[in-house]
Amino acid sequence: MQIRLLILLLLAACHCLAAPSFTFAAGKAGSAAKKGDNWLAVMDLTATYGMDANLAKALTQVVMTEVSRQGRYDVMSPADIEAVAKREGITQKLSDCDNGMCLIEFGRKLGARYMIAGDVSKIGATYVTTLKFLDTGGDNPGVRANENEKCKCSDDDLIATVEKLAAKLMAQAGGAGAPAVVPASAPSPVVASASASPPPTLSSAPRPVSTISGRGFTDTVTGMEFVPVPAGCFQMGDTFGDGDSDEKPVHEVCLDAFSMGKFEVTQGQWKKVMGSNPSRFKGSQNPVEQVSWNDAQEFIRKLNQQTGKTYRLPTEAEWEYACRSGGKNEKYCGGDNLDSLARYNKNNGSTTHSVGQKQANGLGLYDMSGNVWEWCSDRLGLYAPGSQRNPTGASSGSYRVLRGGSWFDAPAVARGANRYWYKPSDRDENLGFRLVSPPGQ
Repeated sequence: MQIRLLILLLLAACHCLAAPSFTFAAGKAGSAAKKGDNWLAVMDLTATYGMDANLAKALTQVVMTEVSRQGRYDVMSPADIEAVAKREGITQKLSDCDNGMCLIEFGRKLGARYMIAGDVSKIGATYVTTLKFLDTGGDNPGVRANENEKCKCSDDDLIATVEKLAAKLMAQAGGAGAPAVVPASAPSPVVASASASPPPTLSSAPRPVSTISGRGFTDTVTGMEFVPVPAGCFQMGDTFGDGDSDEKPVHEVCLDAFSMGKFEVTQGQWKKVMGSNPSRFKGSQNPVEQVSWNDAQEFIRKLNQQTGKTYRLPTEAEWEYACRSGGKNEKYCGGDNLDSLARYNKNNGSTTHSVGQKQANGLGLYDMSGNVWEWCSDRLGLYAPGSQRNPTGASSGSYRVLRGGSWFDAPAVARGANRYWYKPSDRDENLGFRLVSPPGQ
């Protein structure tokens, strides 16, 4: 192990590397700030998917050191946070938080105007770090900035990567008191867990639920349009050589035919089935977001009960095959010109957009790159070499796969081969989904 990392681990274990400690004001929760709105609470980074918890704590110290170095905030270390929570009688557990608003509520109880939270995961030899800067106050609380980075690197390079990531986060967040840009957190690498759900229960009374329209069909309950995806084989993974280790090895996958939603599930379609709209960016034709993998499963269960059909989430292999216009060697979902295909961080206007505004891919599917991340059915796992037929992902694991990137993400994240993951209970302003169905429904 590199000497620098070893020192960080030892210092983290003994709390010797905490940021300068401050005297917190006594009194009720929410009054802890010494300098008004200038407190920033740095939460311990969460170790997920194969990441050592002690290493994650050491990297928290790296983040805290970079934030303190800039001198823009009064920094509350994890040890400070624990002390304040104990003193103020705060019983809320961070481990119970599965979304940004839960963290914001915790920060308010601490008396911290700002918070940094995040996680670190390791899949194969690749580390993935996500950091979020949250604003807990004002009329529009939420995530002001979000940065994530993949690194197939040594211990020292990982430290340097996290230092740079923290600096980028602070630059994106701007100065104290700036208005929050609320939405979005990207993938904490994202992906979700939970035990496999049983197949959706079908209604015993068959109903006429679809009409044939050209080559596809339209669900008459929601108006959701589906297009056929023909059977075929393709090379799955990082065929361009510019991806991450979790996209390797490139391997042959053969799939049976299926039908896929022409668009991401919209807020209007979600509301017809669920009766409410959880989305941050309202618009009946915008994709539904702030939905977890578990939420998507509940939507599918109810829709299948109403229709007698067997809709489901796509497998990761089905998603990549469809994204790449039936397995073509395309960098993004439909070609190499991302501006014409996707809403991403250079053309998003800081929001999601109505589905179908960008160019479709070769199968007639829209927004598979960008707009919102799309849940897949698979548990996260490493790729296996050799040819596979209709793979369904790992047999066990704590995370579910997301694909496609979002309005918030950089071009590299919108690549067709890129993989992300969240816990199945996680919700965020850039997480959505689309459905598939067997052929002939």
